[in-house]
Amino acid sequence: GKVSVPTPDGEVALKVPKHAQGGQVVRLKGRGVKRRDQTGDLFVRFMIQLPVEETKELEKAIDLLEASGPTDVRDGLKF
Repeated sequence: GKVSVPTPDGEVALKVPKHAQGGQVVRLKGRGVKRRDQTGDLFVRFMIQLPVEETKELEKAIDLLEASGPTDVRDGLKF
């Protein structure tokens, strides 16, 4: 899907990557603050929020997601 992102020059529609993760950062080249004759980049951090109210559809989606992934989310991490 797409989300609206405020920039110094107004809002832009940002296409959310298919496998976006909470905390992930993407760069919007040339959409940041203007300085002299250059425009900087704007960095956007994704903040994922789940719905507060649990519906049957949401419960079904969560169960499907849990069944498709690893049982230990830390599996494979090296410290």
